[in-house]
Amino acid sequence: SAMVANLTIHKKGFESNYKKYISISENCQKLKDELMQLSSDDSLAYDNVINAIRLPKKTNIDISFRNKQIELATINAAEVPLKILEKCLSTFKQVLNISKIGNPNSITDIGVANELLLSGARGAAYNVLINVKDLKNGKTFKDKVDFYLKQVDSYHFEITENINKILNND
Repeated sequence: SAMVANLTIHKKGFESNYKKYISISENCQKLKDELMQLSSDDSLAYDNVINAIRLPKKTNIDISFRNKQIELATINAAEVPLKILEKCLSTFKQVLNISKIGNPNSITDIGVANELLLSGARGAAYNVLINVKDLKNGKTFKDKVDFYLKQVDSYHFEITENINKILNND
């Protein structure tokens, strides 16, 4: 989406949205960087769960400490992909914007962004759900996932509609 904004910015006939292209490009680059960091954070969160599981369990004190560490690590392992899902939603907003005002010759790049974002959002949702299935407060996480996924699906649908209109010359 940043690429499409950048390719459109100096294109003849698209000058009226110059500031919007700059904003979309900058926002998408920032979101990309944040998603890359969250991806690393997600890997680290998983490692922390594994490390907690490997803690000693010889005494009742060990077991209690281990269980608490597993719970804390698991909550973090759910929170990180939830943040990824939130960032995907923010990114969808940018993709929707560029799908409306970007160079129609680059619409398939928007289509790729749309599908990749959908995949990333759903993957993040799956990671949240697998981590919270045994947590006491898992329903709160599940409710948030449902809330975000409804919005993700709505954005995905609207962007797909914009793409199809351009591809079908509607």
